[in-house]
Amino acid sequence: MPYHYFLSLLYKKDSPDYRNFIGNRKNFGIQRNYLRAKGPNLDLFDKIRFSSILSDHDIPTAKVLAHNSGHQIKRDGSTSSIANPLELAVQMKLLVSETNSQSIFVKPVNGEEGVNSFRFDETDISETNCAQLYQLMETVPFIFQETVKQHPILNTIYPHCINSLRVHSFFDQEKNEAEIVSVMMRMGRDGAVVDNCGVGGMYIAIDQENWTLGNFAQTYLSRGGFRFSAHPDTGQVFAGTKLPFRDETLAIIKAAAPLFTSEFIGWDVALTETGPVILEGNENPHLGMAQWGCGGFKNHPRYKEIFQEYI
Repeated sequence: MPYHYFLSLLYKKDSPDYRNFIGNRKNFGIQRNYLRAKGPNLDLFDKIRFSSILSDHDIPTAKVLAHNSGHQIKRDGSTSSIANPLELAVQMKLLVSETNSQSIFVKPVNGEEGVNSFRFDETDISETNCAQLYQLMETVPFIFQETVKQHPILNTIYPHCINSLRVHSFFDQEKNEAEIVSVMMRMGRDGAVVDNCGVGGMYIAIDQENWTLGNFAQTYLSRGGFRFSAHPDTGQVFAGTKLPFRDETLAIIKAAAPLFTSEFIGWDVALTETGPVILEGNENPHLGMAQWGCGGFKNHPRYKEIFQEYI
């Protein structure tokens, strides 16, 4: 527990009661013996398969434009070989012409924590800006998606990336239905085009009933362990900020959850101008973040039941 005490910033003023938290050993036990007891769920881990499953069931998700195999880009049943960053830039401009947002988001098919993710707005596409992606494509498979436009309320908080919700769901086998256990939001900062906390983003709890932000957001200890009551870039105060599309968000998660074999899933959801869009599903979501958001697993009635064998 001492390690987890500092890792979860429980030493800071106004933190939740540390006695309601489980430590890293038990967290890892949940991951090893429950979340990934049968290995990775490829329907969730593989972003191409994941997107296809949602699309086949008419559940809103980011539009897939293409994917690569080495230096070949595959889209609409055709394959284009690219020999250098300039040719990649040409292909990227073709892809962006198929979007409404005039922007493409590129991320590894099997990636995590926003590592090696890129956003290309139409005006940014050039041989120079495509050079790093071209080099990575030799060994990394990527998915090319239309960039989602987030709701104006989210832009007032931080406009440079999608500030995604992390919705934790549990599929109750006895009741044969999904329930929403807890909800958080992640935010980018310092000009980043991703909100992932592993690369410097922040996370904050959401009141599931009122659909409002909590009092403060914080970063991982490895990224400084900072805590903010307002966004450091925009000055937007967090406490009480009302988010849009509560009912619609919960509805699409409850519709998507039965499509996957994992009981407990952490969903990344973008709130767009017209409604929620599911970006990813994680069968091994960050439990430290989830635990902090609910005030400790021992303090939450449903988490205590779901993880009872491990806490």
